[in-house]
Amino acid sequence: MEDDFPFCKPLSDTTTAADIMHVISEFFEQEDVDLGKLVGACTDGTPAMLSCRSEFVELVKKKNSLIKGTHCFIHREAPAARTLLQSMDDHLSTVIKAVNYIKRHALNSRLFNKLCEDVNASYFSALFYT
Repeated sequence: MEDDFPFCKPLSDTTTAADIMHVISEFFEQEDVDLGKLVGACTDGTPAMLSCRSEFVELVKKKNSLIKGTHCFIHREAPAARTLLQSMDDHLSTVIKAVNYIKRHALNSRLFNKLCEDVNASYFSALFYT
């Protein structure tokens, strides 16, 4: 999974803003990317830790004071989803029900993972609908 998403690194003990900043800083150092060239930090998660006014964004701004913090950019797409054609909405509802059924119980997720492996699928898990 780390090959698919470069920032998919485990946070072993705690998940504070400082822990997240440490993992991101390590990645940028390994990849020789200058944090001074960043223009924004888009976050999602608990507002206390990862909102655009959080300790995490403040830590990033210590590296580059020009960075703009934004929060929950994916939620901007929710109003667009409300205006879908009925046929598209029906299909989306079916997909959401299927994913929720798979993710509802750990056994369902494991069986789905095994099915994906058996058919040599590119991906091995279903993501929750956002």
